[in-house]
Amino acid sequence: DPLLLSVSKVVFLYYTGVWAIVSTLMVHVQRSFHANEVTLGELMSVFGVCTMLSEGILVRIMVPQFGEKVAMQIGLAAFALQCAFFSFARHIQDVLFSLLFSTLANLVYPSVSSLVSRSVPPSKQGEALGAMNGIRALTEGFGPLVFGFLMFMCQDTWAPGAPYLLASACSVAALYYSTKLPSEAEVWEYEKRVLREEGTKEAVGLL
Repeated sequence: DPLLLSVSKVVFLYYTGVWAIVSTLMVHVQRSFHANEVTLGELMSVFGVCTMLSEGILVRIMVPQFGEKVAMQIGLAAFALQCAFFSFARHIQDVLFSLLFSTLANLVYPSVSSLVSRSVPPSKQGEALGAMNGIRALTEGFGPLVFGFLMFMCQDTWAPGAPYLLASACSVAALYYSTKLPSEAEVWEYEKRVLREEGTKEAVGLL
């Protein structure tokens, strides 16, 4: 299915990049900026607050306002900026600032899930969302493996943040594939067509 193929590419590329941050952030901050336990706790707190604000408030505002596709693209662009900014960070304050982009980056997965739910027939929603979660689970092993190795290779070089540029490139590639997803108007037309077809089938069954 062309739609699910594009969605799968977006999910794979985005979550591969996400694991660059999740699996290596604390180690990189300790080695590059000699952060202590208090600073690491502050970083975790900022990350948690940004996630809470995004999934608890922003998703409810931005997805209905802009639609799933645009909200997802905003999130992908924000994550690409976050990784790029983080790769060039030279002080711990730069790292803290870069994490603020995660507030918008957390819009991606809820938007993708909503778009898939609206863009496939009801009988296939479970299969589609299950396949998407399977790809997401695949990145949980692939992402840390790749970026952990890259961090080890780049740690003592002139560009210790180079792996995060790759994560940024993954998000940019996901942003490209997101342009192939249906627009809000196309999804709305699909929903109306499905409702008409289901109504016709129900009427025929009753007759």
